[in-house]
Amino acid sequence: MKTALFLGRFQPIHLGHLWVAKTLSKTYDEVVIIIGTHQKGKARNPFTFSERKKMIRMVLKKAGIENYRIKSIPDYPSDAEWIRKIKKISPKGAVMFSGNDYIINLFRKNKLPVKRIKIYKGISADKVRRLIRQNKNWEKYVDNAIGSFLKKNKLLKKVRKHP
Repeated sequence: MKTALFLGRFQPIHLGHLWVAKTLSKTYDEVVIIIGTHQKGKARNPFTFSERKKMIRMVLKKAGIENYRIKSIPDYPSDAEWIRKIKKISPKGAVMFSGNDYIINLFRKNKLPVKRIKIYKGISADKVRRLIRQNKNWEKYVDNAIGSFLKKNKLLKKVRKHP
C-alpha cells in the first residue's frame, strides 16, 4: 500500500492544504495527515489540536476525501526525538510531503523519503492569520465551511488577540 504523510500545523487549514490533500488522495492509497505542535494560545498556534482536527475532517468530508487518517505529533526538545516519533507513527515505506525546508532537510539527513510540495497560489496559514488580525479578506483563502466554523465557534478572537 502506498502511503503519503502530510505534516502541517493547519492553523487553520486553507485552500493550499486542501489542494495538497486532494492531490495526494488521488495518487496514494492512504494519506496520513500529521498535525504538528500542540502549543496553544500563541500567535502562530492559536487553535487546539481538537479544533484543527474538526476543521480538517469537515473540509475533507466536503471534498469527498475518505482515504486519510489524522495523527498528531507534539513538539520535542530535539530533532532526534521528533524523528523517532515520526518513524513510530508512520507506516513502513511512507513518503513525507512538505513545503518546509527545515523538515525536508531533516528527513533527508535521516535518510527518510521526502518530497517537496509547492506552495499553492501563495497561500499560507501565516497569511490567513495576518489577514484575520487586520480585518481584511481572509475568507477567500479558506473553504467556506472553515470560515463558518471559525465564526460560529468564536475562534477568530483567538487569532486577533495575538498581534
